[in-house]
Amino acid sequence: MSILARFLNTAWDPNLITWNNYNPQWGAEIGVGSVPAQIGWRESSNAASAVQQWVSGTRPNYGIMLQGDETPQQRERVFTSLNGGGGLFPRLLVTYTEVVDTTPPTAAMTALPQWSQASFTVRWSGSDNQGGTGLQNFDVQFRIDGGSWLDWLLGVTQTEQQYNNALHNQLIEFRVRARDNAGNVSSWSAPTGTRIDLVAPNASMNALPQFTFTTTFQISWSPNEAPENINWYDVQFQVNGGAWQNLLSQTTLGQTNFTGSTGITYGFRARAQDKAGNTQPWSSIAQAQTTVSAGNPTASIVPFNPTVSKQTSFNVAWSGQPVQGSSITSYEVQVSINGGSFQAWNTFQGNTLNGVYNSPGEGFYTFRVRARDNLNRVSEWSNNPLSTKVVDIQSPFIKARVFLPIGLK
Repeated sequence: MSILARFLNTAWDPNLITWNNYNPQWGAEIGVGSVPAQIGWRESSNAASAVQQWVSGTRPNYGIMLQGDETPQQRERVFTSLNGGGGLFPRLLVTYTEVVDTTPPTAAMTALPQWSQASFTVRWSGSDNQGGTGLQNFDVQFRIDGGSWLDWLLGVTQTEQQYNNALHNQLIEFRVRARDNAGNVSSWSAPTGTRIDLVAPNASMNALPQFTFTTTFQISWSPNEAPENINWYDVQFQVNGGAWQNLLSQTTLGQTNFTGSTGITYGFRARAQDKAGNTQPWSSIAQAQTTVSAGNPTASIVPFNPTVSKQTSFNVAWSGQPVQGSSITSYEVQVSINGGSFQAWNTFQGNTLNGVYNSPGEGFYTFRVRARDNLNRVSEWSNNPLSTKVVDIQSPFIKARVFLPIGLK
């Protein structure tokens, strides 16, 4: 006869149950077996799965119900009850392997950053010994500024947790221990800590001169705290006080070269983010600025009027224009006689703009000048067609009606 085994879904009392008063609520099938007519033991391999569910708690243990073929016919199967004699009562034989575990597990904290904000994530890990019963849970403690250890998380299975509402400049440390399924508990781990930083850094551009005399120049910036505490910098610039433009984003540099155009004033500002993640707000004004004043000074001979002199001595005048932010320190004047090559006449201080030239006699005297500034930059030689003086000291005197300049290269 085939016999079907089922889980029971409700409890029952063997002292009260009768054939007529019990209508059990049965559940899932366990398995089907064939029971012969001979007296003897029948074993079910499917019982192992049922017992595992009872032990693990995934199913309540209300026992097993056996169902036979209920159709009317002249046959039956008889099972001995719990109180049956001869040792033939039903029994559950469980074969298992006992694990002996006396070695505690290990646990460790994941290192925290040196600096953190008010809320940050704490992480830890653990492992059991090979062949052990496995990890069950963790205990985590913390302390503030080296004080007493306080319980934070007890008997938890997760390996990370958010810590909130820390105060500025607190040093918060954590340690963990693990527990295995045999009840062994590890020692407390080495602690890891972080200091709370809730104040943004204050980086600033380093000062620049009022005038910069090259189109490419260096700009630099620095924080008001240890540079190793800075995560990155942002740097922006503006042209003649206009809109801010990005120059560098999230850089770890402290300086860079900038190329501009002469006559333009450039403003710069910087901000920083520290290792805790605090970001400095932008300054509303330039932290440093400079005007690019590149190039050389200029100089020219003042045109002669009149262009003819009846004396061998006459006055020569010149003018100069320095580059913004610089000053002319000297003028060098040369003369060409009757179309010959230019020769040095004299060098004058920067505040001298004329001089008396003593010519050797009649002839054509052409002058040119160049300026030198305080940065030792020199202008081009002037080439003014009205810089020629005619010396005519013997009668009949020459009176120029049209002046034709002598082109000299």
